[in-house]
Amino acid sequence: MNGQRLKVVGVGCKNGGFYVLDAATGQIVGQTPVYTGPPTDPPAKLDPRTLALPGAAGGLQTGCATDGKAVYTNGIDNIRMATSEDPRNRWWPPTGGRVVSISLDTRTENWRHERPKVKAVGGTAQKPLFTEVGDPVGSGIALANGVAYFTTTVSNRLVAVDTASGQALKEIGLGPVWSGPSVSRGRVYVGTGNILFAPLDPREGYFPKSFTGTLYSFGLPGDDEVSRMGEGKE
Repeated sequence: MNGQRLKVVGVGCKNGGFYVLDAATGQIVGQTPVYTGPPTDPPAKLDPRTLALPGAAGGLQTGCATDGKAVYTNGIDNIRMATSEDPRNRWWPPTGGRVVSISLDTRTENWRHERPKVKAVGGTAQKPLFTEVGDPVGSGIALANGVAYFTTTVSNRLVAVDTASGQALKEIGLGPVWSGPSVSRGRVYVGTGNILFAPLDPREGYFPKSFTGTLYSFGLPGDDEVSRMGEGKE
């Protein structure tokens, strides 16, 4: 910081900000902009460097990552959820999601990978429950060999992006998923299944549900390769 090396701790927050703290004192030495305006869509006077909008299910979730060169954050925009006194209007769907790469001191944004809207979610193809829903990134981010891996909670994909540019390298459909991936020995592992908010209002159908899950392993073919848990060579 300010030309001097400093041991720090980085943390993402549900208010949508990423903070860098002095590891010895806990003092905030750097942070990204935080939106504090009304819960309107689109938000008023939004700083373009804001990583995510605050909210009951918004902000930065479950963990960010660093490779020592940059910090990689997830992000969920769901600012209107639970903002109405009328219970019929409390389940606003998310409006956006992304992964952003920022400098270690939070001052510079390197790139942002903005997720496209999901055209239809829930219901039937002829009559979906929701249309043009944001695609949040609520999972942790795994880093390996210049690639960042994460999952999306509406389009339900495992996504790999180039850590240098943010360019998408690969997307794989998984089915309902909330958990993030991990990487070990040339394999990417991710577990699926999602019952987020399942006991609550059935209109909250923009996060696809599954009460069972699968553990997937992705990597180069080999004698030890297993594509699904329990489905390997005899």
